[in-house]
Amino acid sequence: MSDKVRAMRERHTHGSMLVPYDYYECVVPDRFPAVPLHWHKEWEINYVLEGEGMFRCEDRVFYMKTGDIILVQPNLLHGIFPAEGRRVVYETLVFRQEILLGSYDDRCYREVLHPLSVGEHTITVPITAGCGNYDSIRQAVKTMFACVRENRAKADLLLKSELLRIFYLVESEADLCRVSTEHTQNFLEPLRPVLAYMQKHYQEPLQVSDLADIANLSESYFMYRFKQTFGIGAIEYLNQLRIKTACDLLLDSDETAARIAFESGFRNLANFNRNFKKSVGCTPTEYRKTAR
Repeated sequence: MSDKVRAMRERHTHGSMLVPYDYYECVVPDRFPAVPLHWHKEWEINYVLEGEGMFRCEDRVFYMKTGDIILVQPNLLHGIFPAEGRRVVYETLVFRQEILLGSYDDRCYREVLHPLSVGEHTITVPITAGCGNYDSIRQAVKTMFACVRENRAKADLLLKSELLRIFYLVESEADLCRVSTEHTQNFLEPLRPVLAYMQKHYQEPLQVSDLADIANLSESYFMYRFKQTFGIGAIEYLNQLRIKTACDLLLDSDETAARIAFESGFRNLANFNRNFKKSVGCTPTEYRKTAR
């Protein structure tokens, strides 16, 4: 993996050595209009509590709905977007591989966890009602999130056991776990450095020609390939990154809209206001007032 690709990984560190996971209660759209495409080295489990949304994982897009379970393997590109006129409420656990391990040498790790972690085996997403072992997986997920909310060392023991139970149930069902193919990885690989560069340099003026050069593609083919792969154009994705940054700053700072526009990568306040309202549905000032 190149330095540029490594740079695209989510910069937030999930969990700590003491508590090796992070928990989020999420609503899209709410604080953010969408969760832009990203990846991280940790595992992720999403459980949809209500509503509908769109989940993108690598080159696949599907609806996520109440009751769906989405288990995201390390280093997979993924993002969440609202379905038209709807919102989705879900819980997320992002956890480090270490929480699962007894030893790197035992057969459990070598034959089951390692192939899943490095993408040699692929988990089917979403896990929906009707899938094999769904009821058992759903109960394990609900118990796991209850342990997270309890937030005590003793509850972490049950959390670990439920995570291992989920992997056992997934591995035990042929429809939920299969040997990977190289097609998706090879198809996405030329675009990963582009996403890495955009996530690191979104505050700077970026041109399509610059991004095409990173992918070693012509401008026209780059724009086609990006849209076909991710479902949105490169500039639209860039604006998503900038708007998400602006949302963070509007809620977590008292800086002016003009300053936030500049720090988010917009060089024109009118353009910032126009893009913000198009994405979020209100002006930056209205968003700050309402969300706070």
